Formats: sequence, structure tokens, C-alpha cells
Amino acid sequence: IRTHLEPYLKKNIPIRHHGYFPGYELGDMDEEKAKVALSLHMKAVDAIEGIGEQVMTVHMGLAPNFELDHARVKENLTKLVEYSKKKGIHICLENLRKGPTSNPEIVLEWAETCGANITMDIGHAVSSKRVILGELNVPNIVKMFSHKLLEVHFYESETDTHHAPKDMIILAPIVDQLLKTRCKWWTIELNKYDEILHTRNLIRDYVASKSQQLAA
Repeated sequence: IRTHLEPYLKKNIPIRHHGYFPGYELGDMDEEKAKVALSLHMKAVDAIEGIGEQVMTVHMGLAPNFELDHARVKENLTKLVEYSKKKGIHICLENLRKGPTSNPEIVLEWAETCGANITMDIGHAVSSKRVILGELNVPNIVKMFSHKLLEVHFYESETDTHHAPKDMIILAPIVDQLLKTRCKWWTIELNKYDEILHTRNLIRDYVASKSQQLAA
């Protein structure tokens, strides 16, 4: 990891870490598989120690329709958080589009119980079933997460890929709520360079216009 990231770090480009390990679930119903998953996450923590920003995002329930043992999630996430804390590394739990962590109440409960922070994926929240059905809205999820929010993944929606915003109609109220939090790390999670720049410009222009309105 250090070899791959050194060129960016030398240019003072800030970097955080994404512990994306499909098939390695901390809350696996199979106790032995869960132990292997915990070991892998701890090795990732060892690997990033002292490299870039000391923050790593983790996930629960990456595989579709994967059944988790919720008690084991809490047990192993707590172990990971405590292990990481000794090394000065913050663990953030990310909300997903489907599964248990598509429910913000569960994300918040697990984060608070286990001592983790939260990475909020905006596209996952916008595209989650309960938001689509109108049971929840994303600005309220931001508000719910605000005291734990350490990182945001920013794009508009997700299907089999991430979709960039064309305008700020959907994202404007979400940005308004995000600006009320202390979270200053927003990752534009898109693949195409032009879409990344377009999204960045939309956000910058919107924030600038809000500032002008407040100044007036």
C-alpha cells in the first residue's frame, strides 16, 4: 500500500482508505468465516498504519441477500474498532443500498454500540428502498448521522453503477444538511473524469451561491 500511495502522498494529496472486501463479512453466520474476515480487516488496519489519513471505511452485508448474524456484527466490529483505536485509526461504517445497512437506524445503532464513526454514501441512501418509497428522506438521514459523520461518498444514485448528477435538484437539500455538520471529507465516487469534474463544479457553484445569499 505504501508503495502505491507514496507518489500521491509526496504531492500532499490527502488519502483515506476503503476496506472493501466482498465475501469477508464480520457478521458471517459461519463463525469461522467471520474470524477470517476479522483477521483480514485487522491486517488492512496494520497495512495502512501511518499512511495517509488514519481513517478506514468498512461495510456489512456487501453480498446481495446475505444473512448476517447481528450479534456477531456488533462483537467483531467492536473488536476491529478497539484494535484500530490503539493504532490511532478511525473505523467508519458505510450505509449500503440494500441489506441491513440500508436502514439508517441499524447503521447508527451499530456505530454507537461499537464505537465506530459513519461514512455516508449519498447514492446508496438516495437509491435505498425506504427512501424510494418515501418512508425516509436523505436530509433527515444526514441529520440522524451528523454526530458520527466522518466521511461522505458523493454522487446522485446507484443501480449497477454510480450515476453523476445533471443538476442539484435532488442533491441541493442534502448538501444544505451536510453543510450543517462538521464533516469536511467528501469523496466524489465516480469513475469518469468529466463526471467527477462536473459534479465538483455543481457542488462548488451551489455552495458559493448559498454563501452569497447568506451574505446578502
